[in-house]
Amino acid sequence: MANKPTFDGNFTITDVENLSNQWDHFPFPNSKAIAFNGVNAESLVAVAGPASDLSFGNATADLPFSLCAWVKPDVALGGVEFGIAGHGDYATCPSCPGYNFFLNTFHRVGLQLRDNGTAAANSIKATETVTSVTPGQWNHVCVTYPGGSPGDPANISVYVNGVGPKGTTLYTGAGYVAMHPATEDFTIGRKYANLLDPAAGGSNAQGLIDELAVFNKELSAGEVAEIYNSGFVFDLRTFSGVANLVSWWRMGDKATGTSPNFTIPDQIGSNDAVMTAFLGDSTSGIAPGAPEEPEVAGAIPVSLATKGIVFHQRNKPYLVSRGSNPDDIIT
Repeated sequence: MANKPTFDGNFTITDVENLSNQWDHFPFPNSKAIAFNGVNAESLVAVAGPASDLSFGNATADLPFSLCAWVKPDVALGGVEFGIAGHGDYATCPSCPGYNFFLNTFHRVGLQLRDNGTAAANSIKATETVTSVTPGQWNHVCVTYPGGSPGDPANISVYVNGVGPKGTTLYTGAGYVAMHPATEDFTIGRKYANLLDPAAGGSNAQGLIDELAVFNKELSAGEVAEIYNSGFVFDLRTFSGVANLVSWWRMGDKATGTSPNFTIPDQIGSNDAVMTAFLGDSTSGIAPGAPEEPEVAGAIPVSLATKGIVFHQRNKPYLVSRGSNPDDIIT
């Protein structure tokens, strides 16, 4: 590959992003996430509806899709679910087609799907039976679904930090057939498309979210592990299943506009998200800290398949040299 950088002695990182686009093993720049404070009527990130390519039902059958994100939930959620992302409008429930990706009040990962019925039983849901997420730390979470008619919660798979499928507790609404097309905003940091949550903040995230991605296929266990990448964020444009990547929001990194309510560009499609009612502080706004800055020292084994090995991305010089093993990078 042209201009492929080499690690031989002293190397000053001056253009991390450009070099990371040229060499898979070069550090992938990521230093920011978005902090959500869990307060009703604050901290909303939304893609304006209808966002039709983020809708995965046609009223007859559920279509396959998957969602993945890095989350760092607060240790205490105070009896409130942590909404990661959702498509639908709570204000119209129970006739509120769509889906929501969440952590419940016990920090367990789940996915709920809703059709357009008018009964309370118009949904299906799968939630982890045992908590795998570590509160107060970065966790990579994915939910995958193959679709079907009628939809079946037993087919929803949950993964945490590349491991799964996890055991799940299922809810099957007696009247559920399939999601109808959702036309409301797609939201990040809560389950529903409302700034003022009718549940009085019952689904607003408390903590940090980073690197949210939506796929129009059921990811395999191997693909989920590839995205987790041993805990290192990488450029999803190099993911083996990129053809099925619908939208990818870097969250804090790549934000444009003016503080505190930035625009969060979609790195793949046209579903740019907009921040609304953020406070611009460490609990409600773009915040430093990201899941891919591990505490490491000494030799770091790097396989040729590994992407996004991160030392730092703050344009500082580092001593980097090859060890006796050509696949070792020593800092």
